[in-house]
Amino acid sequence: MPESLLQKVTVYTCTCTYTHTLLSWTYSSTTNPGMSECSVYELPPLRGFVLSIGLGVLIFGTYVPQHIRILKRRTSEGLSPSYILLGSAASVASLINIFIFTMPARRCCPILTRYECMSSLSGFCQILIQTSGSLIIFLLCIFATRESLIESRADLLQIRRNFKILIGYVLANVVTYEYIMLSSLSDDNLNRMFQLANLNGVASMLMALMQYIPQLFTTYSLKHPGSLSIPMLCLQAPGGMLWSYSLWVKTNSQWSSWLPYLVSAVMQTFLLCMCLYFKHVYPTELLETIEEQLIAEENLHAGYNTLSKNI
Repeated sequence: MPESLLQKVTVYTCTCTYTHTLLSWTYSSTTNPGMSECSVYELPPLRGFVLSIGLGVLIFGTYVPQHIRILKRRTSEGLSPSYILLGSAASVASLINIFIFTMPARRCCPILTRYECMSSLSGFCQILIQTSGSLIIFLLCIFATRESLIESRADLLQIRRNFKILIGYVLANVVTYEYIMLSSLSDDNLNRMFQLANLNGVASMLMALMQYIPQLFTTYSLKHPGSLSIPMLCLQAPGGMLWSYSLWVKTNSQWSSWLPYLVSAVMQTFLLCMCLYFKHVYPTELLETIEEQLIAEENLHAGYNTLSKNI
């Protein structure tokens, strides 16, 4: 919540109680949070902070093989447009979720040490880094492939439409967030803010689960991974489970913040097993070459130059 808005209120007290399977906590706040309310963020263990920072760097690193794969092939062949949309939207929803739930930590930062403040926001920074890696995939599928002869024009058009849908989702959340913030301050309004966070957390979990359904179908139909990076899956499947655990043990952790990543890790494991099976049983490199030739012939037949100008 912006400090300028908080300063306009003489006294603002609210109590929000959230309970999940292993943790119950009560958050009571005023315009100037006291040490009693911020004590949960004091003296965080160095091991947990180092783990969070290390995971943040590693998380982004797991996306690099996928970025390189798309840049080298200059095509999104093998990647389902729905998989790209749902994956990015799930990441954005998780970012919104934890942005709202870290409001108490951000308000306590002025009376915490720099280390304590950074540690209290390490979960948010982790998800921000992860979201950046996911969005780069989306952008590469649009801009790194649009002039490629082996990029399906139909897929590229669908990916561009999906990107507009993602922007619409972000704008809808921004408008809702600002509407709640500008409303008269009351317990009910803060409850609505946390309801918005939980709604995005549930949406993230559902999208993280659904995103792999079209991708599993696409990979099964093609019998090869195409531009889908197997090294990325090898890194993210076990890494996602470790990451969800690191978010779960955070102070004031909420199930809607860590559960989507556990679901994603399980689904990635299924997708990875499918890719490895096809790579072992089928001549995947030959199948990828044949698919690229078919796309190129289709583009040439439809008039590649004309299609490129229209996209």
